[in-house]
Amino acid sequence: MRVGVSAWRLSGQRLGIGRYIEYILKHWATQLGPGDRATVFVHEALTDSLRALAPAIDGVLVRPRLTNALWENLLLPWHARGLDVLFGPSYTLPLTYRGRTVVSIHSVDEAEKGAHPLWHDLTYGVKYRLSARRADAVIVNSESTRARVQEHYGIPASASKRSGWVPMTPSGRSTIRRQ
Repeated sequence: MRVGVSAWRLSGQRLGIGRYIEYILKHWATQLGPGDRATVFVHEALTDSLRALAPAIDGVLVRPRLTNALWENLLLPWHARGLDVLFGPSYTLPLTYRGRTVVSIHSVDEAEKGAHPLWHDLTYGVKYRLSARRADAVIVNSESTRARVQEHYGIPASASKRSGWVPMTPSGRSTIRRQ
């Protein structure tokens, strides 16, 4: 299997989502089988420690460095062609990508009135909603996040679309339930 990761958040100091991506790559390094490849798409070179994880994990530098929305929607789809699946670990996917996708949604804090200014709701909020709707699978960290994604992003629990939910258990193992 050929998996790509939209890893623009690995740049700079690693906080929240950057650490999440780092830990996923460390875990995958122990699970990739013969013929499996993970391609990490970044706009800054991978650190030595990430490059040394496994021979089956490649870093691809995608330039020029643009804002996330432009980088992810204009440059990444071209670099990601030919993958079996593209993973968006930080709420978003390239909306112009034509292949199979998985997105992680960690929270739906924009559902709280006043949590963000209007410009956030009209930009990031829309992008998060569209990413969740177009994904083949959505990874959530709890049942409450799953419920909020369904309610706030308008994804019915009985959706017959191609999406599956992948809730993470406290141990970090995932179980897949198809809707």
